[in-house]
Amino acid sequence: MAQLTRAQNTTILVVEDDPLQGRLLSHLLSRLGHRPILAGDCREARRVLNGSTVDLILLDINLPDLDGISFCRELRTRKSELELPIVILTADMKPQSIHAGLLAGANDYVVKGATEPELMARIEAHLRQSRWARECVAAEKQIALGSLFRGLCHEILNPLTVLTGYLEVLSTSTDQAIQREASDALTVSRCIERLVRLSQDPFAHDQVTFSPIDLPPLVNEATALARLGWRTHSFKLITEMPPDLPQVMGNRQSLCLLLLSIIGNAVPGLPGCDGEICVQAGTSSGQAWLAVRDNGNGVPEDQIEQLSDPLPGLLFADGGLNLGLPATKKIVEEHHGHLEVESLPGHGNRLTVYLPLAVSV
Repeated sequence: MAQLTRAQNTTILVVEDDPLQGRLLSHLLSRLGHRPILAGDCREARRVLNGSTVDLILLDINLPDLDGISFCRELRTRKSELELPIVILTADMKPQSIHAGLLAGANDYVVKGATEPELMARIEAHLRQSRWARECVAAEKQIALGSLFRGLCHEILNPLTVLTGYLEVLSTSTDQAIQREASDALTVSRCIERLVRLSQDPFAHDQVTFSPIDLPPLVNEATALARLGWRTHSFKLITEMPPDLPQVMGNRQSLCLLLLSIIGNAVPGLPGCDGEICVQAGTSSGQAWLAVRDNGNGVPEDQIEQLSDPLPGLLFADGGLNLGLPATKKIVEEHHGHLEVESLPGHGNRLTVYLPLAVSV
């Protein structure tokens, strides 16, 4: 006898008015790793569908309140064959019933008495087709969003390039006040430009100029920009750094953007006025490190990888900047460093970036 393999945990609604037949089907589905839900009539099935996510329906024809073919036709007005597979499972083997069932939108028509391996093979085939269709739709949406997003980035970069040019001229002004304001605005402009370019393709390689950087001024600049970007939020932003930190080798705009992005990732999860973000810096084992710690909600361990979703790469959340982990990781990697993410649900997060020193110590 052919062996039945265990399936992925999917929910299957069994619409069957015969209690014994329903229990037998439920037992078989459970044994093979599915989650069966039993409904004795169409009214109960509607209630299940309104309150639960169902991956496939096993549907009898002879039901007490409405025949299964009419119910199948009703369901097809809500979801297509690929969105919700329906397998009619009935003792009615008349050709006209089979014809009517398939015309009503059933994916398959199986006569009761079919072997367990045959029935389960048909169920698995329809579940595979449904999963494949959902993946194709998701991929098409991602491609469309990516195309739209790249177009928006292009529209942002054109005027931004002109603005950056004017700010570069103003930053050389002999007027100290104008020079200071233009220099601050130029830093923001370059950060946004770098952010947009990374967002167009977080994994693309572009030329970045490296030089020795003092960490305290970098941290102070990033936190000042963060306070400006999230000025409508009530939270505490503090820094903790020793006064004698050695320099790191890196790109100032990229590292400033990196800190802004990590801070921005923490802001939405803060507990209101009691929220606190602490930016720390130090050295360890011949490396420098930058850490952003918060007292927010934290992220469950099995969801940390979801932060790496490449779309969207650029987020403007409540006036602040948030880059997402893919582009954040790219900045770290191009600095020959590495990123560590620690999160405890209910107790906050800590993201630590390790960077090489400008001069080994």
